[in-house]
Amino acid sequence: MAGIHTLFTCLDSIAPLSQPFNDYLIGAMQPAEYKKGSFLLREGTVCRNVWWLRKGFVRFYYRLGQQEISQCFISQNNMVLAISSLYQQGRSNQSIQAMEDCSTWLIDYPSLEYIYRHFPEAQVIGRKTAEQYYALLEKRLHAIALRKSVDRYHYLEEHFPELLQRVPLKYLASFIDLEVHTISRMRRKR
Repeated sequence: MAGIHTLFTCLDSIAPLSQPFNDYLIGAMQPAEYKKGSFLLREGTVCRNVWWLRKGFVRFYYRLGQQEISQCFISQNNMVLAISSLYQQGRSNQSIQAMEDCSTWLIDYPSLEYIYRHFPEAQVIGRKTAEQYYALLEKRLHAIALRKSVDRYHYLEEHFPELLQRVPLKYLASFIDLEVHTISRMRRKR
């Protein structure tokens, strides 16, 4: 299972992993590839997996009428999941789309539930992952709460510099609640 070492290193940095946990995870994880533009999850479907993004970049978004609103972006060496849909096993109100070709390891929901019941370290990892997602969404909400568009753009530069290089303007604009022409004008001034 080439490439899974980075996942174990990351997980072990969150909570020390037991050998039985490692052994179970090796058997439960499956590789999955997604082409740029394809979906890991579509709005209206149930999230049945957690992905470890080995390579690539994904966008979470929801629809508001005809408009797509970007909620967050996740880069490689991070977990990808629609928290509410996964844990409640209900329909997702968001989509997860590959912004670049992506290589992942995935674990399905029944296997995830098994590790939560049988391995205490999995509960710590799950909680820490939820905390990370909450902190990321809190940062985005703070950016949107800034009144002036220039302040929102500066917040983006300071807290999400990677996005300026990897994300198309239309998605950046919806992420910080600006019009595309406004963010384009700000970029030109830099």
